[in-house]
Amino acid sequence: MECSIQLNALRVVGRYAANWTEPPKNTDTQMFSDAPMIGNGDVGVVIGGTPDSLHFYLGKSEFISLSEGAQKAMSRLILSFPQMEGASYHARQMISSGKVRMTFQKGTRVLALTSWIQATDTTSNLLFIRMWMAGEGELEAAVTFQPGRENKAPAILFNEKDLLIQDVSADEAESVDGEETVKVRCAARLVGGQSVCENHELAFTLRPKDEVTLVVSMMSNLDSADYKTQAVKNAEKMTPGKVDVFDVAHENWW
Repeated sequence: MECSIQLNALRVVGRYAANWTEPPKNTDTQMFSDAPMIGNGDVGVVIGGTPDSLHFYLGKSEFISLSEGAQKAMSRLILSFPQMEGASYHARQMISSGKVRMTFQKGTRVLALTSWIQATDTTSNLLFIRMWMAGEGELEAAVTFQPGRENKAPAILFNEKDLLIQDVSADEAESVDGEETVKVRCAARLVGGQSVCENHELAFTLRPKDEVTLVVSMMSNLDSADYKTQAVKNAEKMTPGKVDVFDVAHENWW
């Protein structure tokens, strides 16, 4: 009986999706956003920007300033495709799978992305962005991080091997009234393709029929005392096959 109820619920929810035919306007805000969203209960992501410059606004439930007693904007991941400036825009939020699918077209070139936050792991907190393109020529891409809006706490951005890493804090001080303040490491790596990590960027080239995945692990000092090392390991150990396994597990959870 329980299985029958679950399948029926999935059929009902599967009928519905949210669609965008132009970029959202209300994204980097403390108010409700009009943008596609993904999350797993610990990490939430609002997806804004345009086809040539996508902005993934990253938030985490415990990223709270102890000195201000308020939730802080954590980080922004920027995924750039300069050659897609002026492309058509379509995004679809799949309610039944917790994913967002985006398709951009400029001339004969089509760029498609599918994004999700892994539902089955609220410690490693993995963001997956799968990408492929069709059409002629190559598509240059680059990834970087920026601090969250109005967050004046220190943020460090650096490259390490084939990773792009950002360390952010919810407070400027190491501790407040004897309590350690919240700190997060975001570790990004490209899986399934070659990348160049230098000058605070992760750059890569998409070719027709290529499929690559950007994987980002976001861990705080409340997730693990060894959060910096663990976030790096989560990104380093990812392979195309493991991305597929995580994808299936995520779909099954939903």
